[in-house]
Amino acid sequence: MKRRLAILSIVLVVGILLTISASAHTPLLSVEDNEDGTIYLEGGFSDGSSAAGVTILLVEDKPYEGDPKGKDLYKEKLVLLRTKMDEYSELTLDKPNIPYLVILDAGPGHVVEKEGPLLKADEKRESPLLLVKDKEDGKIYLKSGFSGRSAVGFSILLVEDKVYQGDKGGKKFYQEKLILLEEKLDKNGELIVGKPDVPYLIILDVPDYVTEIKGL
Repeated sequence: MKRRLAILSIVLVVGILLTISASAHTPLLSVEDNEDGTIYLEGGFSDGSSAAGVTILLVEDKPYEGDPKGKDLYKEKLVLLRTKMDEYSELTLDKPNIPYLVILDAGPGHVVEKEGPLLKADEKRESPLLLVKDKEDGKIYLKSGFSGRSAVGFSILLVEDKVYQGDKGGKKFYQEKLILLEEKLDKNGELIVGKPDVPYLIILDVPDYVTEIKGL
């Protein structure tokens, strides 16, 4: 009897420790409305660890009813934007002009979903959305457009995510960062390019409007 009680005590203690350990790494996400057409995101974990590089999704807040082929979906909802937290576990993103969810996805069991602040009438502007999708062949798929027109012909830059320190002769730069690739969106506002083997940024360069997100 004593042996059974001892075993039961050990099982209970282990269970409590596992519960404490799991809860100690709970993902956290703060979503703030900047009231200028953008939102500020800050992430982290309850044990104090950083959320740098953790995936952030902006997802349409309703099931997608169109043809799912080739679409980036999350729980049957259309992904509007897929990016990652910066090195400080922060992000500032444009608000979509439809109801949406903000999702921090740090892996199974470590996902936070929050309703995104809605775009107000006095904040609305014709700004392009940029969709980035990771392909299995080492490439990334990019698509952009405005609410009423395509983003055909606009430039996409892949830029090394650090200030360049080497010889600058013959090289092209974006805000002192080395341009790894510069291409234009095709007639459908789409582009497929190879994924760099270094940390990088994706820049959509539209006159009077620049979108910059962290590469996958």
